[in-house]
Amino acid sequence: MSFPARYPGTCVECGTRYHAGDPITNADDDDAGNAVTPPAARDLMRGVCNARNVKFDAASIYKALETDDLLACCAARLLLFTDPHPLPALTDQAAAWDYYARNWRPGKPHPETWPGFHAQAIAALG
Repeated sequence: MSFPARYPGTCVECGTRYHAGDPITNADDDDAGNAVTPPAARDLMRGVCNARNVKFDAASIYKALETDDLLACCAARLLLFTDPHPLPALTDQAAAWDYYARNWRPGKPHPETWPGFHAQAIAALG
């Protein structure tokens, strides 16, 4: 299964660079595999897809994520749900960065901007 990359980047698993429009291949041909949700949440994500009338395969899910905010929210929550580590303390900036990087696996992480954004988030909480 493959789908076009929306943005240029680098694969976090193998280091391969790709450009917008390049085909991204998922090893799991029959379902969404790990591309959308970790194995521990697969059945839950399948239920979400059924409820949102989205076929449970990576291409269909990625396409629906572009316009279905509820599907996107559920996929994000399930990703966080499967993290075996506890949520970091609000004031633990380093642990919060580790949590972010581990779960979201940003293609181009910017740890140098994290302290400012973390401080803004804490301030917004009041």
